[in-house]
Amino acid sequence: MLNARGDSGAGRQLAVFRLKIVITFPKKVLPSKCWQCDVLQRVFAREKCVLGTGSIYGALKMQEQRGRIFMLLNGIITIGLGLMVYAHWPSGSAWILGLFFGINLLFHGFSQLMLGLSASTSAA
Repeated sequence: MLNARGDSGAGRQLAVFRLKIVITFPKKVLPSKCWQCDVLQRVFAREKCVLGTGSIYGALKMQEQRGRIFMLLNGIITIGLGLMVYAHWPSGSAWILGLFFGINLLFHGFSQLMLGLSASTSAA
């Protein structure tokens, strides 16, 4: 919903939310400035582990497909990246999330491409 100025007010809502968090949690409870990054890293790591487990499960369920090995490899790499993020390796910074997300997208796209190419040859 737009207000009189033409914006949705999402920026103000975000600022009010951050203010509520800062008021609720004093600095003694939140020792670092980037505690949001820590929460984001934990959510990202858990999401990658769940996606990797699902990819491995899907690859194991496809017994007849030749391209399933790439899907299995994608799952193993995704779980590995999730565990690396969860362990804060190589560092606890936010740029590593983008790098690992890019690596995951690259392997996911490659595995889906190989699975599609193998499906067209196995159906013929």
